[in-house]
This record gives sequence, structure tokens and C-alpha cells, in this order.
Amino acid sequence: MNILTFLGHIGRYARVGVMMARDSVKSRLQSTQGISFTEFSYQLLQAYDFWYLYHHHGCRVQLGGSDQWGNITAGTDLIHRMPFSETKNETGEVSALYDTPGTNIKGSESGPIGITIPLLTTASGEKFGKSAGNAIWLDENRTSAFDVYQFFVKTADADVEKFLKMFTLLPLPRIEQVMLAHREAPELFVAQKLLAAEVTELIHGIPGLQRALLSTAVLFGDQLSPIKQFSEQDFVDTFAHDQRIVSVPASDIDGKTICDIAVRLGSCTSKSAAARLVSMGGLYWNNKPVADKMWKPLAGTDDFLGEGTIGILRTGKTNYRILRVISDL
Repeated sequence: MNILTFLGHIGRYARVGVMMARDSVKSRLQSTQGISFTEFSYQLLQAYDFWYLYHHHGCRVQLGGSDQWGNITAGTDLIHRMPFSETKNETGEVSALYDTPGTNIKGSESGPIGITIPLLTTASGEKFGKSAGNAIWLDENRTSAFDVYQFFVKTADADVEKFLKMFTLLPLPRIEQVMLAHREAPELFVAQKLLAAEVTELIHGIPGLQRALLSTAVLFGDQLSPIKQFSEQDFVDTFAHDQRIVSVPASDIDGKTICDIAVRLGSCTSKSAAARLVSMGGLYWNNKPVADKMWKPLAGTDDFLGEGTIGILRTGKTNYRILRVISDL
């Protein structure tokens, strides 16, 4: 259906006065940015979607956020106004769901129904969703377990209690206990960490949570203890598609200094550059600053993580390389 057909068959049933009177349109007209024609006409497109689903697929109920009330009622209005043709035309084909054109679905006692639910918003009024640019997808290919965890661990203090009650299955006394601890020491983010862990586990299970915790400990941790618990396979699984993990034969690092390793992993352009970072306290091994530029990490010992095969090299605050020592072929 092209735009002229759409306007000719559907647009003639819409009344501009009614469209202008919708709260969503009035609020935008009164705002500084105004409203575009695309945004204004979208209610008619969504109305036709509901009309088509109602007449061709027996869909009587449309559920949406409270900000969709105007678009949903536009659909119910169009269903009542625009008859359902018995002949095939540009608006669609005859469905077998009706006794006569334009009537309710056969066997139903009521016409179209619109239901809205309150929007999930932050304390600042920002909403969640695709249009807000902060959507959280359940599909890990769209939003990784790590990104889910990071999204919720960054929750504002003003929102964390509400989100704990809405997104987790924790009992209320447990939430109250956590919030009490959070108010006493908000800098520890105990409530946010609990929220992030609970939501991540609900979506991705315990393995997903473990991957998220490992990634967080590696990329943002400043202590060795949180990451000592993870195995080599945990690191491999977590960073399987991450270019920051580099597999190196054991012979390539045996007897090599930390500066040699930094160059081998691509963290530094030269050994002298690595040495300067060491002298300035800017080169880290397993989240601890390296004090000696001649230090030689020994694979298979406590110098490494993950059964003595994993080393985390960081230069500066955010430049990471994860060394995985593998057997020589």
C-alpha cells in the first residue's frame, strides 16, 4: 500500500481535531522542540495496525505503555469508524471471522479493547525502552550478560530500591535490610550490586552471572582476590569473542620480563615505553601495579590466574590484554 492509497482509504476516517486533542500531541506542541509530521501521523499508522489485526487475525486487545494511550484509542476509534469491506481492496482481504462486515469478531461480546500499564521510569523521568536508547534485551546476542550487569549496577540511588522490588524475587525484608546497609555506606553500592546480580541471574542463569562478574572484576576491579576464584575455562568462555584475550605459546613468554610481555601482547609499542609505564605506576598485572620492570612472571605459578595460565595486563585505566598461556605444539 502506497501513501496515496493509505490516505485515500484510511486517512479519510481520521479527524485532525481529535488527533490534535490527544495529550501526547498537545504536550509536544507546547514543548520547545514541537512535533514533526512523522510523529504526528504515527498514531494513524498504529491505528491501522490495530484495525488490520482486529479484522484479519481476531486480535481484540492491544496492550502498551501509558504513553501509548492516544495511539491505542486511535486504533479503537478507527475500528468503529472504518467498515470492513467484503471485497478485496487495498486495505486487505476478507476475513472469515465475521458474520457481517464491520461487526465485532464472531462469538465475542465486545469490540476492541485497549489496556495501558505505567511506564517504567527513573527518578529523573527518563523512560526505559528502544526509543529511549537504553533498552535491555533478553537475547544475549543483543545485550550480553556483562552489559545487563553493568546497566543495573549503575542504577541511581534514588531508583535502586524501586528496581529491587520490581525486577527481583527477593523478599521485602531482605530488600529493606540491603537498603539500610546501602544508606549507611552508599559508596559501596551494595544495593546496586545485588540488583545487578539478581537481574542478570534471572535472565542468563548462574553461568551468565559468573561471566558478568568475571568481566567486571577483570575490567573494573582493583584487587586480585575477586578473580582468583575463576578457572582458565571461565576466562576463555567469558572472553571468547573478545579481541583482548591473546593466546601465546609457553615458549614465547618463558624467561621474558613484564616489559617483553607487554610488547608481545600489543599493550606497548616498545620495551622502553613499557619501562616508563612501570616507573610511573601505570602498568598493572592482575590488577596490581608492577614495581620492577625486570620482573618475570612465571607461568604455572601464583603469578598467573586460572590454573597458572591466565595473566591480565593493564596499561593506564582502560587498556586491557588477557594473556592465555597455551602448550607449544
